[in-house]
Amino acid sequence: MQNSRQENKTLAPIALFVYNRPEHTRKVVEALLICPEAKDSDLIVFSDAPRGLKDIGNVRQVRDFLDKISGFKSVKIIKRKANLGCTPNMIEGITRIMDEYGRGIIVEDDIFVAPQFLKFMNLCLNKYKDDYNIWNISGISPEFGLQTDKDVVVWGHQNCWGWATWKDRWDNFEGNREKTLSEITPEQKKAFDFGGVIPCSPQLDYYAWDIAWNWTIFKNGKLSINPVKSLVKNIGLDGTGTNYAKGAELYDPWKDYAFPEQDNWKLPDNPQCDAELVEQIINIKKRKNGIVVDYSTPTKKPLTFKLKGNLLRLHILSGYMPTIFNLKFRLFGLFTFDFALGKAKI
Repeated sequence: MQNSRQENKTLAPIALFVYNRPEHTRKVVEALLICPEAKDSDLIVFSDAPRGLKDIGNVRQVRDFLDKISGFKSVKIIKRKANLGCTPNMIEGITRIMDEYGRGIIVEDDIFVAPQFLKFMNLCLNKYKDDYNIWNISGISPEFGLQTDKDVVVWGHQNCWGWATWKDRWDNFEGNREKTLSEITPEQKKAFDFGGVIPCSPQLDYYAWDIAWNWTIFKNGKLSINPVKSLVKNIGLDGTGTNYAKGAELYDPWKDYAFPEQDNWKLPDNPQCDAELVEQIINIKKRKNGIVVDYSTPTKKPLTFKLKGNLLRLHILSGYMPTIFNLKFRLFGLFTFDFALGKAKI
């Protein structure tokens, strides 16, 4: 019993970020409560204020639900008095958690977690707290269907769909957009994007908080731990989120995903980047995406059409942009047209 109490003291707080989606928020909280560690974990919720009149009702519903939450060790709700927006709300909230607790598990209102999620997060936070090469723990697998006998993937990218870190790592967060854009070189962009397979660098232009954190980890040569089998899934691919348009549900990869029953993981004692697994991830993404950014000599590419699943993808490739820029729209509610503008190899 004494050992159990001692272990409970090591549980990291959970920071939950919510806005105007009451049903998503309810599902995420209920999933967290299924985790055995929830009853011994502090929950701190950051609720952003309405952006406009149309959001007032939903934000009120979210906050009414939050006021009734129980089942955690403690619940603290920070209700923003003015709308901060996604990135400022996240950065301020994460920084506050790190300053107060020294580490934290970060979840957003559309991240549905497995019953083993909190166990995995806390195991990794405790095991790697003194390993300064590890800056991030993610709850999501980098890719479906990885062929390996390993339980975790170690690489230089993080994913914000359920993750954790420590204050001494987060203190390095690169939050200066102008500084980053002035310093990053074409070679660094290419490496950061894995040659275009994972095009993150275009998002540095508007400096989404998660891409800025990803860049912080990458530019410092640090690593992230991810499970091979995902312990989270995104339930926000329904057009309700900040970064997803209507029609996204048509190609929701998580719709039929079932969480693994695994609740024990072989965690490496001296984690290094898994080059073979990274190559496997890149090859899978190449096959799935069909587009790789070409950073070499610009060349004109023709207008092309691709039929992928139930999506008709229309690619207009100018050949003069260093990265791919995507625009999507719906036609008569039947097809989603994806415009990819940029220099690319098909």
